[in-house]
Amino acid sequence: MVCSPRIKRLFSAAFAVAVLCGSGMGDLNSAAWAKSHRTETQPSALGIVGVRLNSDGSGLTLDANRPFSGTETRNFSVLKLPSPYRILLDIPNARLAGGQKIFLVNQNGIDRVELVETHSAFYSSVRAIVYVNDSQTLARLSPEFEGAALKLAGATPMAMTPAQIASTSFAKTPIGKVAQPLPPVAKPATAMITKYPPTPPLVLRRPDAALASAAQKTVLDVPVAPGVAIVEDVYFRDNKLFVQAEPGATLRIKNRFNLTEPNRLVLELDDAVLRSRDLLEPISTKAQDIRQIRVGQFDDKTVRIVIEGNDPEQCEAIYHGGEKNLLAISPYSSTSITKLSANTRLGEVQSIDLKREGNNTVLRLAASTPIVHRFLKKDDRLVLDLLNQAANPTNIGFDARLYPEIEKMRLEPLNEGQPNSKLAIDFARPGTKVIPTVSDDGKVLELQISVDAVAAASSAFPNIAGLGAAGKAPFPARIVVDAGHGGKDYGAMRGGSNEKDLNLALAMMVRDALEAKGFKVYMTRSTDEFLPLPKITAITNQIHPDLFISIHHNASVNAAANGIETYYYTPQSVAFARKVHAREINNVGARDGGVKKAMFYVIHHTSVPAILCEVGYVSNPSELTALQGFERKSKTARAIADGVVDYLKTRVSAKAK
Repeated sequence: MVCSPRIKRLFSAAFAVAVLCGSGMGDLNSAAWAKSHRTETQPSALGIVGVRLNSDGSGLTLDANRPFSGTETRNFSVLKLPSPYRILLDIPNARLAGGQKIFLVNQNGIDRVELVETHSAFYSSVRAIVYVNDSQTLARLSPEFEGAALKLAGATPMAMTPAQIASTSFAKTPIGKVAQPLPPVAKPATAMITKYPPTPPLVLRRPDAALASAAQKTVLDVPVAPGVAIVEDVYFRDNKLFVQAEPGATLRIKNRFNLTEPNRLVLELDDAVLRSRDLLEPISTKAQDIRQIRVGQFDDKTVRIVIEGNDPEQCEAIYHGGEKNLLAISPYSSTSITKLSANTRLGEVQSIDLKREGNNTVLRLAASTPIVHRFLKKDDRLVLDLLNQAANPTNIGFDARLYPEIEKMRLEPLNEGQPNSKLAIDFARPGTKVIPTVSDDGKVLELQISVDAVAAASSAFPNIAGLGAAGKAPFPARIVVDAGHGGKDYGAMRGGSNEKDLNLALAMMVRDALEAKGFKVYMTRSTDEFLPLPKITAITNQIHPDLFISIHHNASVNAAANGIETYYYTPQSVAFARKVHAREINNVGARDGGVKKAMFYVIHHTSVPAILCEVGYVSNPSELTALQGFERKSKTARAIADGVVDYLKTRVSAKAK
């Protein structure tokens, strides 16, 4: 299963620091306000040097080369996840002695521990993934710091004598090597401690005039390409989270997706880097609907923001004051939006105008007082709630030939008898993007409306009812087929079926269908074994095939959810995803869940066109019965193989042309 969106692949891609923001509206005079960052004496670099069982049988302990500092304990994060049961412990600004490790524990309800280091010029961290046997163990274990030790403990599940503890050993298995026994660590041993050079503070080194004229910039002495925005400040004020880049820069949101358990919204800023490690400090708020605010450098060109709260999906990000280097991120909820402050000025909508700017439509809404609004967009519809602006209900006319992105617009009351209103806009097609901007005085709201060509194309399928036979392979392409999950990773579990088994059975049938058409097929696994996600992509990139296909079955807390979904991430994978998805819908006859973009690890870190197929929902009892049957498996396998042929025919045609 890959949840929609899938937690595991998103968080396994690279260590990402969670970010949270506040709610509401307000004015900003950034020149008159300066944020003060907390400073703390930099200790020597933190190294994680060992793992050992707790002597009372309550859990396990990660040992460091020195005591954890206050900043490190504040920035530390923990996340508990099901399917499989595991705990993610993220330790920022840390290094790992000896690289990636796997410890096979099989004690205290703990199956194994994986330690992984993420390191770049901007950030270093260690993630410990603790796999446990059941939900009870998952619930009872919690982290605590004791000097140079990070303990993961809880109520002791069973009594263990000192002799049993002393005789317990882990099997440390570096990736690709044979497991060797490792004696337990009673305490951090001097011989195990790895010294790291002090980590220099991350600062913006501004170029001299000659370099500036050539648009040469460096952060931590690493060149920053022209066009990359350097984020200089992140702060919370007036119930908003502000992200401010250097003057003249442009902050762009390239990805937006939702996660659950806990509820959070992820925003990723493209071509952006953080000026300083100080920006990784947690930001405290007193907002009613907010639980946490953090910011992180996801990779060398992506700043990640995660908004966690009661209903983070309703957050909006707008350019403040017309400046594209300043984003204001405002969350709303059913409680916060109804509570206008006592000094909020009521007004009325004065005008709504449309104009063309290049290939985009710009809607300009002017009001008599600063606008307090709520911005909600879903699929091909946008609703703009004007919480303090009254308006007479009316259908807004326009020339559809000049503004083809818009199907219709209507202005109407938000709450009968109240001085508020809403503007509802139906777009002509899915994939329409909207970028809002608020004027300095707050009285003018502009919406830049454009069509995302990739999203529109992936959602606008032709009539596929008449798709003919795909035929044989146009050339003997090499294809990697990945059966998701495996071994200790069961995936979704419903009705006595494990997703890992369904994935493997279908993947083998896909292999057979592809080979029958003349393709060369490589399987990431052909037995019930566990493969870490980095190893799956490493295998694929070493083979360097023409295509990569990952097979999964979906699941949801909503038992009525059903249908087929196909995921891609890279632009080179869009056409591939469309062709395979069209064949699946045509051949299988299940509900069309759409072609979607998501940063799942195996399709994000693969260098060739790659897709992830969610072939149906095991959480839907009737669909699970079908998925277990030979007929549905056979139709799905043949459909995927036909989609591959369809796609490779277009590649051949393009090359020949």
